[in-house]
Amino acid sequence: LVGDHRQAIVEELVNHIGTDLLRYRASYPNDLVVVQVATWNPWLAWFKDLFDVDLTTTEGFDPIPTQPELLISIRQKILPISDWELVGLHAGVKLTGSLVLGVALSKSAINGDEAFETAYLDDLYQQEKWGADREKKLRLNGIQSELNALAKWFSLIID
Repeated sequence: LVGDHRQAIVEELVNHIGTDLLRYRASYPNDLVVVQVATWNPWLAWFKDLFDVDLTTTEGFDPIPTQPELLISIRQKILPISDWELVGLHAGVKLTGSLVLGVALSKSAINGDEAFETAYLDDLYQQEKWGADREKKLRLNGIQSELNALAKWFSLIID
C-alpha cells in the first residue's frame, strides 16, 4: 500500500506538528480568537493526553520551534500503525492541515463534519461575516465530503 515510502510518509506526518493549524492563532478580531481557543484547545489537550506532549501555540505565522523530544514521541506513536491507517492519517492531515485532527479522525474521536468545522473554522468565520463566493462554497463542500468519507474509512479499517 505505501511500499518503500512508509518512512518518508511517517516523517512528513511527524514534521507536520511544527506547522499544525491548531497551534497558530489569530490575534484579532476578538470573537474569532475566542472561538479558536474554545474549539482548538480541547483538541490540543486531547492530543497531549494521547501522545504525552505539550504543544505550544502562537499568534500569527512565526514558526514555533519544535523540540526533538516532541518529534521522537510523536514518531514512536505513529510508527506502529498499519499501512491502511497511515494512508488515512496522511489524507486527514492534508485535508485538515492538522496532525492533531488527523489523529482524532483516525481514532474516531471526531467525525468528518466536526473535523471540517474545526479545521475550517477561520473560513467559516469569514463566510459568516462577509459571505462566500460560489467557488469557495463548492471547494469547502468537497473537502467536507472527503472528511466524511475518511471518517467512514477509519470506521471500516479500525477494530
